Amino acid sequence: MFAGQFFNVWNQRKQVINRHDVVLEPFYTRWISGDWGFQHPACYHVHAQVGNQAITFAELWGRNIGIEQTAELPTQLAGDGSYSPFYLGPDAWAKRDDSNPIAHQLGDALMFRGGRVPYPIQASNDRIGGAHMM
Repeated sequence: MFAGQFFNVWNQRKQVINRHDVVLEPFYTRWISGDWGFQHPACYHVHAQVGNQAITFAELWGRNIGIEQTAELPTQLAGDGSYSPFYLGPDAWAKRDDSNPIAHQLGDALMFRGGRVPYPIQASNDRIGGAHMM
């Protein structure tokens, strides 16, 4: 168990599948989720809806990097694909020292890179509700 973890069990055989066992068709709905971080890691995942399952098939993360470099992480994940939406953790929307929240700074940096990754939208922080959906 670690801080922030909702599920208290992990079953490798049930929750992890070999990526070679999944064919990701171009028409599958895909989206990116992310958690901004500087001191703690910034982490981004790419997901696809495959039938009645949501599959996470890629992950990138980094630590102690700025907005411009952070924008490269989801852009790398997107490749040539189409992903919508891009859910970003609620803490990225907080006002800090800068007049623009991290979410807006990151969104602007993504648009500057051609918009292959959409401008982020605020993810829900409801872990219990999310767990029930899963």
